[in-house]
Amino acid sequence: MHDIRIWNGLAAFGNRLLDLLFPPVCLHCQQPLHQSAPLKLCPLCEDSIPRLPNHFTREHILNRLENCALEALWIPFGFNPVMRKLIHSVKYDHRPRLGAQIGEWVARQLVVNDAIHIPEPALLVAVPLHSVRVKERGYNQSECIARGISRILQLPWRSDLLKRIRYTRSQTRLNRSQRRQNVANAFTLSSPDLNAFRSVVLVDDLVTTGATMNECARTLKQAGVQHILGMAVATPVNLGDEALEV
Repeated sequence: MHDIRIWNGLAAFGNRLLDLLFPPVCLHCQQPLHQSAPLKLCPLCEDSIPRLPNHFTREHILNRLENCALEALWIPFGFNPVMRKLIHSVKYDHRPRLGAQIGEWVARQLVVNDAIHIPEPALLVAVPLHSVRVKERGYNQSECIARGISRILQLPWRSDLLKRIRYTRSQTRLNRSQRRQNVANAFTLSSPDLNAFRSVVLVDDLVTTGATMNECARTLKQAGVQHILGMAVATPVNLGDEALEV
């Protein structure tokens, strides 16, 4: 434990030194940042991200899902070029710490909006990646986000409950029907230890049609989970087929 504290202290000192030598800039517009900006966005870029009303996901995602297994879905932000840069930085630039900070940001926004009601005891579960993609990236970005949400909502999270058993093609250029077919039977319950929880909250970075998260929810529902809820960072504001290439 003592060695861990020393290592964490050295890492924190190293980060401060890097900020002094290479002052941080906004991920999107590259303007200089105040050193305490956790999301690496300037105020103008952060403010440009759309804030969604609480009813948005019900009207535009859940109501359009066939055999919806999700009781609720909470997404506070719309997807725009700034949000794209933020999420891509976590996924492809090896920034797991930024992912956790995004999770904290999401949870705070939902609490401020009085958007969430989670029957407890509850468990946060990240939507899993296939092992091949985890090896490529070094981590699952949704687990990082779930870790940040956990800190704010004071809920436990687990990464070993669901497993993606089938390597699926990217959903990016698929239409709504193709997305649903692409993830069908792609997940399994890797740990049956659910008796202690009334609710499972699935966590992902981006939800478009909801097909992936709903397939995870279907797997949990078959295992007898009472309440299956969803939480994500962002979704496209226009959910027509023209908005699916994100």
